[in-house]
Amino acid sequence: MATRLDKLYINITSNDDSYENHPEYYIPFDTGDKLVFSVSQPASLSDVDLDAVQTIITPGYAEEIENLYLWDDSAGIFRLIPLAGSGSYQYVFCLHMTGTGGTLSEPVVQVWDTGAHASANLVCLGAGDYRKSYIHVIETRLGGRPSDTWHGTLIAGTKGLGLNGGNILDEATDLYFNMYVKIPSDVVGQEAEAPVFCFRYLYGD
Repeated sequence: MATRLDKLYINITSNDDSYENHPEYYIPFDTGDKLVFSVSQPASLSDVDLDAVQTIITPGYAEEIENLYLWDDSAGIFRLIPLAGSGSYQYVFCLHMTGTGGTLSEPVVQVWDTGAHASANLVCLGAGDYRKSYIHVIETRLGGRPSDTWHGTLIAGTKGLGLNGGNILDEATDLYFNMYVKIPSDVVGQEAEAPVFCFRYLYGD
């Protein structure tokens, strides 16, 4: 069987180690789960409770959203992802690949307006200009542990981030990345948006 994505696994501990070494540090991202960037843990997924923990922007200053939470839908709770963000951490988000034969294209992480994967016009995605996207992503399997001031790649729509150095996968390999959201200094208004991340690659049977 061709190499395919099994699941996205997320490290919910403060231990910077791989899924291969410590699968107990990770939980799968499943149907109904969501990622929530906020200054503190929301009380619920309601608009009112999400607004209560939004980042307060100061005109003229870029602001990284302090925390990333996983809404674990099956458990009905929020889980902090402590290693997510611009810190020097390598093993945070793991794409666990299985099967043999490799892929026909390099796996790429992308982010879109909706699950239709047809547009990237949300404000947080740069309103059509990926260079103004708020979403910073960095590949960490080949790149290793980043510096604690990493900038990474701004992604939006077709402008994604390759996760294997520009190459196809020859075999099933766990792929790692980290990310954060940083509101640019020229933003003057608050937004409530829900972009959709995806992982795109070609495979053969």
